[in-house]
Order: sequence, then C-alpha cells, then structure tokens
Amino acid sequence: MKHIFEILFVISLFSLLIIAACQSISITHPPASGGYVSLYLSTSNKSPSDITFTLEKIEVEGEGKDWVTVFEDKRGINSINLMDCQVFLSEIHLGAGKYERMRVRVTDAALVRGGKKLSLALPSENMVVLPVRLQIYKNESTSLFLYWDTEKSIENKYLFLPSFTLLPQKMEITRIILYVTNTDSNSITVINRENDRVVGTIGVDKAPMGIVASPSGDLIYVANSGSNTISVIDTSHHRVIDTVPLNFGLSPREIAISPNGARLYVSNFHSNNVSIVDTVSKSIVGQLSVGNAPLGIAANTSGNRLYVANSVSNNLSVIDTYYNEVVDTIGVGSNPTDLMIDQNKLFVANAGSSNIFQISVTSLRIEKETIASYGSHKLVMGLMGNIYISNMKSNDISIIPSSTNIIIQNIAVGDQPQKMIVDQKRRKLYVANGGSDTVSVIDLVISKLVVSIPVGKRPYGLALVE
Repeated sequence: MKHIFEILFVISLFSLLIIAACQSISITHPPASGGYVSLYLSTSNKSPSDITFTLEKIEVEGEGKDWVTVFEDKRGINSINLMDCQVFLSEIHLGAGKYERMRVRVTDAALVRGGKKLSLALPSENMVVLPVRLQIYKNESTSLFLYWDTEKSIENKYLFLPSFTLLPQKMEITRIILYVTNTDSNSITVINRENDRVVGTIGVDKAPMGIVASPSGDLIYVANSGSNTISVIDTSHHRVIDTVPLNFGLSPREIAISPNGARLYVSNFHSNNVSIVDTVSKSIVGQLSVGNAPLGIAANTSGNRLYVANSVSNNLSVIDTYYNEVVDTIGVGSNPTDLMIDQNKLFVANAGSSNIFQISVTSLRIEKETIASYGSHKLVMGLMGNIYISNMKSNDISIIPSSTNIIIQNIAVGDQPQKMIVDQKRRKLYVANGGSDTVSVIDLVISKLVVSIPVGKRPYGLALVE
C-alpha cells in the first residue's frame, strides 16, 4: 500500500509540473519548410505633409505566380505620426523560395492642407505594385522593412501614388544591440539600442527562452525550451553557427555563464537538473540534480558558486562549480522564479509569496525581506543601487532601493512583463512583455516609459552587447 501511495504522489507531482509549464509557456510548431517573416513600416524622411491613408492588404508573389497575403488588417497610417516610430504590421510564415513582387492595397487617402482635410484620388484598383528581391530559406526567420517616401507619394496635387520600398534586414551594427527571445515565434529579435528600432530577426530552435552573451560579446547563447537545445549565435554575422543538444536536460529555461566564458549553466525545468556546457567543445560536461522545476540561475563574480531557484520545491540550490556538486540548500519563499547577485548579496524573487529575499552569500542566511507587488516575477540590479522587479499580475515594474525595503515607484509597462536588462551607458531599462509582444524602454533618469518596441510572439529573455 505504501508503494502505491508513493507512485500516486510521483504521478501527481509530474502532472503539476506539466500544468505549471503549460501555464507559463505556449509552444508553436512552424510548418516543415520556410520561415517566419516580421514586417515593419516606417517613413524614410521627415515630411512636412500631413497625409493619411488606410493600409488594407499586402501580398507577395511566389515563384509559382501565386499571391500570398502577408498583411490584412485595415490599419490607419499617418505621415506625421510615422516620422518617429516603426510600426509592426505582421508576423507570418512564408514558404521557402523566391518572391519577386509585392502589391499594396490602400484606401481612404487624404491630405491636410491649409487646415482643411482634402480627399486624394487613389491609384488604379487601389493597388501599388513594387519589385522585391526576397529569398526565404527553410527554418530561417527574417525581417522586412517597408519604407514610405512621403515626398514622392502625391502627383498633380490630388493623386495619391504611395512610394514604397521594401528592404531586407541588414544588420551592420554589432556593438549596440539588444537580443530578444520570442518563445512562440522560435526567433530572436535584434534591436539597435541607439534608436530602439528593430533591425532584424534570427531563427533558432523551438520556444527560445533564456539568453546570455559571452563576456567578449562575440557569441550569444539561447536556451530552446521546446527542443532541449542551446543555439549559438555569432554576433558579427547574426547567424546560428552551432546547436548543442542537452540530452537529459528537459525544457531548459535560463542560462548563466561563468565569468571567463568557459562554461554555461542551464536550468532544466522538467528534468530538475542543471546542464553544464563547455563553450569551447560545445558539449555537455556534466549534469547536476537540483530541486523541483528550476528556473532562475546565477553565478557569482569569481565563478566558484552557482545559485539555482527551484520554483516548486521553494528553495535554492548552492553549487560548487569547481567540484560540480550541490553543497547547500536554502529554503526561501513560495515559488522562487528569479535571482541575482550584487556584491556579497543574493536577491531572490518569490512570485508565490510576493516578496524579495536578501541573502548573505557568506552565511547563506536571509537578512532582509521586502514585500513586493503581487506576482513579482523577475528582478535585475539597476542604477544607483536600485532593484527593478517585473510584476506579471499588475503589468508594471517596481523600483526598490537595495538599502531599504520600500517600493518607491511603480512604472506601467506591457502585459505580463518577464525578464529585464539594464543599458548602463544609456541609462535605459528594457522589459520583455510576454503578453503584449513588445519590449518596453524605460528612461531611468526620469523613471518613465519612453517607447514600446514591437517584437515577436511572447518575448521572454534579453541580452545586450555593448
């Protein structure tokens, strides 16, 4: 009888883990051939003209002369509003092959002149056709950028002939880049941090989540939770150059990297262990059992200790990285989801009990507890000793000085904020909003949201290269 109860307990625990995973991540599986394409619209000049029109439909012509719809949404476009932003139009899957023409359907064009709104005549069949040179490869994602030249879009004062140019992604900038994992798009969005605009997309394996940059910034490592692999991206060419299978590491979530860049440590949510990857040989050199459903993971600055937040067993595993063994376990709050190290302090976000624990890395004792917002999920150290906490339930970011235990400000962001990262040089905080498919940019000098960048589906992790 005792054995029966033990078996039932194991089955129940396994079911809970599956339910927890399904609630936190939705995995999509792309068709067998082709890749995802993200389409953006912006203007190529600052126009004094105030032109509006409705963008109804965009199609591309494949090799078989068939037209494939890539956008159909009836989106209102205004030239003045478009000057300082980049509009996300759609993310669609295109079959592998060449595409040589695009046609854009527009309606309801108007021009404001002398304070009056004047209707504009439309092109034949309300359609503009332009040549494109687009090659879609199997299992590779990309971005396309539709530029509207407003100064060349009106003829004879009243005829609207929109001048569009379609350009493929071209990512020359390599040192001021932000990389964003899109869990449901199987891709990485690449953002230029100088102007906070998307410059490209990189396809990876299924359901990417955790991401980290090498100390030199030459490589990016991505944990693909749907395929149990690590993608290795060369930042000079923005391409996946290697894929590391994790073998018995199931549903990898987060990655930590040793200070010298020689080792990756990967928390595997469904197998309750941590994979150790050698970055030179790109192979598994060890696996350590930890608590149930590990999530957040962090290495100290000397690289001799690793800390893992076990979200279901409500504790932290302390790992000696020299001997590769668990040397201690620390009980924390309910559902610890993330942690970080600052000097000799370890900070833990307990999403279930809505508090932050401060732990001494010397004594491994809890020194301070901060009551946080409901559903406090992820945390990061910011400027002037401030801690930033993403709150999934209230869709905002809390700011807490590490010297106190009081929230001094909450800043609203997108839906279901996940991981965050700080651009120290430009004094910005980037927040991945998993529920609204955006990245929020907060100016840390004025503590204010300044822009939301549209990215792929269900963004989660962030890494920057300076």
